[in-house]
Amino acid sequence: MCRSCLAHHFERHRFREREPLIGEALDPALAVRLQMRWARLKQGWSQSELARRVGVTRQQISLLESPDSNLTLGTLEKVASALNLDLEIELRDRSVAA
Repeated sequence: MCRSCLAHHFERHRFREREPLIGEALDPALAVRLQMRWARLKQGWSQSELARRVGVTRQQISLLESPDSNLTLGTLEKVASALNLDLEIELRDRSVAA
């Protein structure tokens, strides 16, 4: 899926709590962004509240939730901690059927 398509998809689903994406391969970075947003909304937190808990600006949280930003592991760890979530990163062998 191209980047502009991801941006459109992200905006289209922006305010929904969670909607399954049937038959659609989702970019892993977008999946993480959506999970962060859904976890924040589940807590009832604004971007400003999450930013305060993480120790960054609201603009940085907004960028993290944006499909065009660059996610870093350090920031993801801080956000996961603030949301009381475990961060799991896995590399899988593509040749092994799931």
